[in-house]
Amino acid sequence: MAIELKVPIPDQTTEEVRIVEWKKNVGDAVKHGDIILEIETDKAVMEVESTGEGTLIKQLVIVDDMVPVGQVIGFIGEAGEVVDTAAQAPPSAKSAPAPTASVSPIAAPAAVQLDENVTEVKVPIPDQTTEEVRIVGWKKAVGDAVNHGDVILEIETDKAVMEVESAGEGILLQQLVAVDDMIPVGQVIGFIGPEGTAVQAAPAAQAKPAAPPVTQAAPSDVTEAPASPLARKIAAKTGVNLDSIQGSGAHGKIMRKDVEAGPASASLSVYGGRLFASPNAKRLAKDMDVDLMDVIGTGPNGRIIGTDVESYGAQMPASSVHGGRLFASPNAKRLAGELAVDLLAITGTGPNNRIIGADVIAYAEANPVGAVAAAPGQPVPGTEVELTKMRRAIGINLQNSFRDTPHFNVTMSFDMTKAMKVRSQLNKGKEKPEKVSVNDLVVRACTVALKKYPAVNSKFLQDRIRYEADINVGVATAVEAGLIVPVVLNADTLGWKELAAATKNVVGQARGGKLIGLGKGTFTVSNLGMFGVDNFTAIINPPEAAILAVGGLKETVVAINGMISVKPMMTVTLCSDHRVVDGALAAQFLGAIKLYLEEEIS
Repeated sequence: MAIELKVPIPDQTTEEVRIVEWKKNVGDAVKHGDIILEIETDKAVMEVESTGEGTLIKQLVIVDDMVPVGQVIGFIGEAGEVVDTAAQAPPSAKSAPAPTASVSPIAAPAAVQLDENVTEVKVPIPDQTTEEVRIVGWKKAVGDAVNHGDVILEIETDKAVMEVESAGEGILLQQLVAVDDMIPVGQVIGFIGPEGTAVQAAPAAQAKPAAPPVTQAAPSDVTEAPASPLARKIAAKTGVNLDSIQGSGAHGKIMRKDVEAGPASASLSVYGGRLFASPNAKRLAKDMDVDLMDVIGTGPNGRIIGTDVESYGAQMPASSVHGGRLFASPNAKRLAGELAVDLLAITGTGPNNRIIGADVIAYAEANPVGAVAAAPGQPVPGTEVELTKMRRAIGINLQNSFRDTPHFNVTMSFDMTKAMKVRSQLNKGKEKPEKVSVNDLVVRACTVALKKYPAVNSKFLQDRIRYEADINVGVATAVEAGLIVPVVLNADTLGWKELAAATKNVVGQARGGKLIGLGKGTFTVSNLGMFGVDNFTAIINPPEAAILAVGGLKETVVAINGMISVKPMMTVTLCSDHRVVDGALAAQFLGAIKLYLEEEIS
């Protein structure tokens, strides 16, 4: 049976997308997770991945079409299979996919009679492979006032925690799901409207309808139970007969939760090849060097949670190497690099034979000449690893940016004498979490310059340029899996204390797997100064118009009024989209940053 390919719902405010490019042609073989096409929202270009395997047998849209989110745009099935596209009437640009019934104990209504001023809150569809999410927490309670764009709740996919924003204004009238519920993507989970508005739910349909309107080249008298691709995979793995299951999805569709309800799959933590574990469990597994494939989950539906990892880690065999990976503390790795010690030559004395700093020092004292160890996090020479989804997405995004955006770079050096004095005054008597960093100084200077030259605070959107009202500064952050850009929202409105705290918060959250302000950035700062880099150029984070590449502070001999002096100098490079930012504007923008850091900062 053919699988529908639908436009994802990236967030609550996106109603339609533009088809950028098909990556697969009709007749091409498609594997689970393959990138089939690219779409563009008003925030970014996204990849659409396949949820099934087979052959791309139909494309219903072409490049540059504007397509409503949730609409069927193609089919994947067996070569030669015929699909009936007559029933695929394109919805209006304002429509959205029908909500899927809940798999949680709190069932959502199958149909709802809504006042025209009531707005539905739906679970976004982050990508083609995510079928359901976990409700992390409601940020608004029933009865709270809600503005357009307010964060209403947080949800968790198998990749990260996401914020769900309001697409309307009013009062949060209802919450249809609770914390820790597993909810299918696209489902209605709440309502926003005028205070006192009654939301009347219609009775849920009980009958299980026939299969979707897809026909085979050779007709069959057997009607197959409608089920999601992931539900079919789990059923095949566990031997569950789909015909014996009552689906809880839209139109009686069988979802993963329905198959998991059987005793044969109650304790599984891997579904359709995807590991089912919380972000906290993944973090602990990384810290403790635990292979999650060996852990039995005790959370909802066999989900691996943090306590499962801790329990397993306590029973791990004593060894400094587990699964081919060295088990050593960050301090031990740092000391090994400084003392030129090969960690593989050391037997650890920490928990589970973990190598700790004292082990490295003891080995260095006993063996003055040691082999130079690779820096922490570096790959093993001679090995190959598959690209992670994050690394692949980063590569495609930056490649497209560098290929499609006419970059040009303008470099300028600043005297940071006054800026460093002001920083010292601001940090006097403060604890480390409250201290202002050099990067904070740069971010503040950028907000001042962006206010003075709003043409730089813009986005190129093919047929128009949008000059953003808000100043949201992205802070390029390195994580083990690649580079991500959390965003400090409304950075121009924050005082020094608030700016320092906000920057540390978004960076810390990003390293923990949660991206704040995703898609809302209007300008990006990339700082490599802490690594001893003097200056560099960066690739623009599309669709933004510019990125500032920041080098390190360096005591430099300079000429001042015919005299020689030593000053703390910092070199930065503004990398701009020449379709939006001209050379003179770039120079004026850097001049505004220079003026602030050298003279106006206080």
